[in-house]
Amino acid sequence: MTRAATLSALGMTARTRWPSADIAMVAARVALSGTLLAAAMWLSSDEFAWRDLAAIGPGSIATCLLLSGVIVFTLAWRWRYIVATTTEAPTVPSMADFSAFTWVGLAVNQLVPSVVGGDAVRITLLARWGIPASAAAGSVIVDRFYGVLGLLVVCLAAAPMLSTALFYPAMITSIVIVIAVIASGLLAWWTSRRLSIFQRLSTMVLTGISWRSLLIMVPVAMAGHLANIAMFLVIAHALGAQAPILPTISVLAAVLLASVLPFSIAGWGLREFALVNAFTHLGLDHDKIVLSSVAYGLFVLVTQAAGFLMILRRKRT
Repeated sequence: MTRAATLSALGMTARTRWPSADIAMVAARVALSGTLLAAAMWLSSDEFAWRDLAAIGPGSIATCLLLSGVIVFTLAWRWRYIVATTTEAPTVPSMADFSAFTWVGLAVNQLVPSVVGGDAVRITLLARWGIPASAAAGSVIVDRFYGVLGLLVVCLAAAPMLSTALFYPAMITSIVIVIAVIASGLLAWWTSRRLSIFQRLSTMVLTGISWRSLLIMVPVAMAGHLANIAMFLVIAHALGAQAPILPTISVLAAVLLASVLPFSIAGWGLREFALVNAFTHLGLDHDKIVLSSVAYGLFVLVTQAAGFLMILRRKRT
């Protein structure tokens, strides 16, 4: 199958009906994000003005676009490294292909309120390229593992800078995620021992996790997360929010880690509310912080949702 057909496969996916449980979960996440965002904006003063977004100049936008490109590149490189070192396929997609697959996955995660929507699309695209389905699924699982591990390292390293109100929630979230990862791993191992259909997937996942890979993948994952946080800092300072670098890294690392859990929609609401509470402790202006967070969220939404253009571009080639 050609690469054009691979990327067009997303548009040919059959429609599926969501079970009522999925609809209820999505509604709960939307409600939580909306409630927290409304609370954060309510805590801001009457000076909150959307027209202040005009202060984000071309230089800041260009810097954020560069950082966005760094994020897509690091994610694509990390995923391709896993595939190249764990599969026996004669060839693997190029970096351009992996970048396109990654960007489409990010777009789905921004527009579809699902925890695994983007990952399912990535697996589908890689499998349609010619990689065995078990290898494609295993590579995405391993990639997710290293991504969460890198974020966990950033969060724990920056945790001492958090206020008391956020330190304990960040630690509890970290513990919950570690327990969830360990439990998922044990469940997958137990299942693979009893169901032959999962044995190849289990072998792929175990092959992809090694000390050598840890030393390479975790720093790469950390670089991607720090580039994400740097985008917020660029936007915040462009809007005049004097957000200190280290506390901001601490707060956003904790928020990104909490976003791994299915509580909010792409971190909306949770991010704004956490920033307001954190910077109240530092005596900073709520208005600029909330506006910076909303501008950051909109920038990420637009740039990552643009990943769907990869499908249209490949359809024409």
